[in-house]
Amino acid sequence: MRAVERGTASIAALTSVLTVLAPKAREAMLVRAHWQERRDVRFTPPEVVEWVTTSFGLISIDPAGDHRSFVPAERVLTEADDGLATLWAGRLAFVNPPFSDLTRWIGRCCDAWDRREVEMIVGLFPARTETTTFRERVFGVADVLLMPRRLSFYDEHRIKMLPAPFALMICIWGAQRDRVLDFAARTGALVLWASDAAKAPSAGHDSETGLLPKA
Repeated sequence: MRAVERGTASIAALTSVLTVLAPKAREAMLVRAHWQERRDVRFTPPEVVEWVTTSFGLISIDPAGDHRSFVPAERVLTEADDGLATLWAGRLAFVNPPFSDLTRWIGRCCDAWDRREVEMIVGLFPARTETTTFRERVFGVADVLLMPRRLSFYDEHRIKMLPAPFALMICIWGAQRDRVLDFAARTGALVLWASDAAKAPSAGHDSETGLLPKA
């Protein structure tokens, strides 16, 4: 104990002390900054789905969807449908993508917005604001909401998982400011606003292409 107090104790001495003082102590598991691909099936928590539908309305399409999830989208694109390649359509797309392929999915959201495939996009992503895609294509274009706490997703059996080991953000393209504020109030999120020039036009879809006209 004297060696421990002086800070000169060996690992063996520390282990002996812990055996007496904390016999049930175990080595802590490594906390990962991301999940492995085998755990990439994580369903959006029901409360988040409720916040989205209450603030923004019914979800038209879930392009990274799973029929076992809690998202009540009118159209669900599963992994077999390949939401990265399939054209999106409708009023609101909600996207909680595989985090193992995050860059491509955020880029797909940006492409869908640039082409006006849908009127509004709400994406749930890890808050990796240091990436080139975020800095060049998301920041200033989408409203970004930084979530105040880590969420607990659900596995493929709808069993609640431990809180995610990273911060999360909600990226919103095309929503009215009052709807974003309503969502922020429900979640306690901090808002980084898009520029006014990035907001969607109020016109409808182009009759020839089926897409919304660009600003």
